Amino acid sequence: MLNEKPIQQTQRAQPEQMQMPKQVYAYVIALILLVPLVAMQFTAEVSWNAADFIAAGGLLFAAAAGHALASCYAHTRRQRIVVSLVVLLALMIVWAELAVGIVT
Repeated sequence: MLNEKPIQQTQRAQPEQMQMPKQVYAYVIALILLVPLVAMQFTAEVSWNAADFIAAGGLLFAAAAGHALASCYAHTRRQRIVVSLVVLLALMIVWAELAVGIVT
């Protein structure tokens, strides 16, 4: 008992190093996919089928996974902002291309 070392407290992550829990990504994706689902109940102009929801969910999942992966390598706040903007821009370009064929 006399040779026991004192219990060391674990270091807490600094606010700059804290990361978003992975469940938040799932909740945001579900919330975004609820928008067209609810809109379909009120107007005939929004007519998504199961394939549309699967494609949108896959695209949002890929963007969330890319953001989570790239955020691990971003060390400063500025780098995390740039990563977020690049992922958001890529998501918007692919979404617009799938929706109306903006590039082709």
